[in-house]
Amino acid sequence: MQQSQRHAVYQKIDSVAGRNMKPLKVFALDDKSVASPTLDQLAGAACLSVNHFIRAFHQQTGVTPHRHVVLRRLERGITLLKKPGKSVAEVADGVGFATSAHFVATFRRTMGVTPGAFQTALLS
Repeated sequence: MQQSQRHAVYQKIDSVAGRNMKPLKVFALDDKSVASPTLDQLAGAACLSVNHFIRAFHQQTGVTPHRHVVLRRLERGITLLKKPGKSVAEVADGVGFATSAHFVATFRRTMGVTPGAFQTALLS
């Protein structure tokens, strides 16, 4: 992957992850020290029904709560892929994907390249 391709990949991450999203308390979804809260818990904390919470979250951020969690996992995965000696399976496990195949498929669908190809390009 050339320098310009890497730049395009990072731009895609920024646009997909909604870097310019309006302030919203999504710390519970990003907090790695606690188990992921359920939609019921998040909606309850916001005093909204689950469906209303999902709609409000999507309006504020441009993505659903589930997509937000997946994108944050991919961001953490990219950080880990930058470290030499980390296998794709280790990264997938480290960021919370059930299987490395699921991580690879999600990464490819979002980024347009496999995590292995991404890691090879970064480390070469």
